[in-house]
Amino acid sequence: MALFHCTFKSKILEQAAQFNMIIPEECREDIPTVYLLHGLSGNQDDWIRYTSIERYANDHNMAVAMPSADMSYFTDMKYGHKFFTYVSEEFIDYTRHTFRLSRKREKTFIGGMSMGGYGALKIALSKPETFKAVASISGVTDIYYRFSIGGNEEAAKANWGENYLDQLKDTDNDLYVLANRVVESRVDKPWIFQSIGTEDYLYETNLRFKKFMDETDFVYEFHEGPGAHSWEVGDYWAKHAMDFFAKALK
Repeated sequence: MALFHCTFKSKILEQAAQFNMIIPEECREDIPTVYLLHGLSGNQDDWIRYTSIERYANDHNMAVAMPSADMSYFTDMKYGHKFFTYVSEEFIDYTRHTFRLSRKREKTFIGGMSMGGYGALKIALSKPETFKAVASISGVTDIYYRFSIGGNEEAAKANWGENYLDQLKDTDNDLYVLANRVVESRVDKPWIFQSIGTEDYLYETNLRFKKFMDETDFVYEFHEGPGAHSWEVGDYWAKHAMDFFAKALK
């Protein structure tokens, strides 16, 4: 595998943006690709530093693109940058034409850890025409509940404004709303992989999302196992998520 550390001028962010790319060296064009999103307080290096994602990508001959989005929850921030638009549009387009990645839906996947799990689900459910499958690993599945219990108030205000709770329920930031919209629109649904540690503080909200998903006709897999909110758990489920993407590719 080839590993690239990249910087380019983003028109959406109006500044230099950094990202990492893993590319199968024998691939030349139409490369199956996973867009992999980091967690809160992380950046584009986390998946390389804390997991064996390069080895998992090599096992399936897939490229992996890893952007950075600060503490934005991959949203178009109220006071800050438009990270949802950047990642879901500009970043995907830029990496596709620069590295000859596949432009086909059936070869395009997205996943993430924690904040990135929320971002991956939000992007895939907002743009089901782009992604064949999505993986949430230890992800925030109920964004309203996550911020209604307190914590990270300044980040929440920066992302969604002073009345941020009003922006998180029954809106385009709500994964339940987005999933229902996909069901009602009758478009091709992205396959969904969801995993969570049984000692994770997000465990109960992940179970509620599972109950919701079980009542839909999405192709859906739920996995749980021992562990808290950690990269040890993230690395374990990353391998299974890549296996899931490979299954969706067939």
